[in-house]
Amino acid sequence: FVAYSALATAVFEEVGRYLGMRFLARRYGPSAGDGRGIGYGIGHGGAEAWFVGVLVWGQWSYLAWLASRGQLETQLSDLPADTVVRLHMMLATLSVPSIALLLLERCASFVLQLALSVLVWRGVRAGRAGVLPLAIVLHALAAAPALLYQVRVLPAAWVEAVYFMLAALLIVALVKTCRPSRTAV
Repeated sequence: FVAYSALATAVFEEVGRYLGMRFLARRYGPSAGDGRGIGYGIGHGGAEAWFVGVLVWGQWSYLAWLASRGQLETQLSDLPADTVVRLHMMLATLSVPSIALLLLERCASFVLQLALSVLVWRGVRAGRAGVLPLAIVLHALAAAPALLYQVRVLPAAWVEAVYFMLAALLIVALVKTCRPSRTAV
């Protein structure tokens, strides 16, 4: 399950990213810097953060608001009983630390998308098709901790620690490699 999910996610996202970058390179011509890769990464990471983070937690906030007003049961009356029980359990465990962990994970994911976009852009710009398998492997490795958490192999704290360290390393790498060169005027 973990290997399949990690590879499937990586293949679909990275092939899409690679094709998108090739389209950009062909349509707008070569670019000397990493601007297009950074822009693509901001768009990809931002959209993912919005759909996976903001919308999900917005939904949970709305359900918590309904529960605090005593209207949750009315809203959930059409759902099966086991689904309602699961929703109540999830709302009961909703806490500030769990929201903070989601925020940390989304930030790490954003940085990962940015780094992978810069990597793929550089590969496309240099005409190296080998960047696609590399990006797929790196993406699959980055997805593995979250998937191992889902199958209860790793605790959440370990997963978040891995993502925090990964994000920190990628930020350092991006700053060092994408910083414009300072030439004397």
